[in-house]
Amino acid sequence: MSVERQSIEQRAFIRRPIKPLAFKREIPPVVDSVIGHWTEAHGLGARIEYQDGFQNAYMEAVRDGYTPVIVANHDSQSNAVSLVKPAYILRGAANEVLPEDKRIQGFLLPLAASLDSGRQGKFAKIAYDGAKPTMETYGIIPVLTTTKHDKENRDMIANPEQFMSDMREGIKEGYAVAVLAEGTVDGGRRDLNGKRNGMQELVDISLKTPYTLLKRYRKTEAIFIPVGIEGGTQVHDPAGRIPLPHTKAFLAGFGFGSADMVIVRMGMPIKSDGPEIGEMVHAHNWEEVNNQVGKAIASLIPEEMRGVYR
Repeated sequence: MSVERQSIEQRAFIRRPIKPLAFKREIPPVVDSVIGHWTEAHGLGARIEYQDGFQNAYMEAVRDGYTPVIVANHDSQSNAVSLVKPAYILRGAANEVLPEDKRIQGFLLPLAASLDSGRQGKFAKIAYDGAKPTMETYGIIPVLTTTKHDKENRDMIANPEQFMSDMREGIKEGYAVAVLAEGTVDGGRRDLNGKRNGMQELVDISLKTPYTLLKRYRKTEAIFIPVGIEGGTQVHDPAGRIPLPHTKAFLAGFGFGSADMVIVRMGMPIKSDGPEIGEMVHAHNWEEVNNQVGKAIASLIPEEMRGVYR
């Protein structure tokens, strides 16, 4: 794994430097400002690494008309924040070569509706409300969906029509897609022996849905970007009894220590019509597509966190 930074990150950061956010939300202003600052620090503090050849493969695919779909592991509630920087980089680099009417406006990110409704608890709701403005500023747009856990454990009623409508409209407006494809943070929780569970199987429609919508409404093939997030549980541990950030991570978000405790690794892009999965996509064999992409993600994180993809 080499760190290729200059070309692709210059496009996003040097030519369009990130400006500090001004948090002006009214209710409650102090809490919003604190969480917003913390979110920005950790989101932009993440260390980005690229597999050898990533930059050339990604830029070539974008020039050829493929739309990126970021596919990441999900072991912590902080993972959505960890996608802020890679999403911003990929959007900026792509828009350097895309014609104006094809430029990527940002990334739609399906998230559990229970975060917004408060069904995951008071602290999760406060954290989501505080982090959302930062995510949106850098191009991550949450799209709420009722997850399996929402339906089975939080007594929420599914509304797939609204979710699909939101996704469809976003793609029509020029957004690409990012997914935390396991659909749960169970991989970051511990088993009876105290070990992390590691990656769970990708949700059956996690790749099918964005591909189908992009094909229909953006008229393009997809290029799946495997993303391995390491260190998310150091920022927010789903195995903890209280849903709060680690003290070390919280202090780092305010300059007391390093905020780069998360490493985000981007693996080689996988074309939806390419040799790795093209035949599977054509045959609608999404179970095997998920398996191949899941293995690609697992190869980017420590072995003990690879779970079902070991």
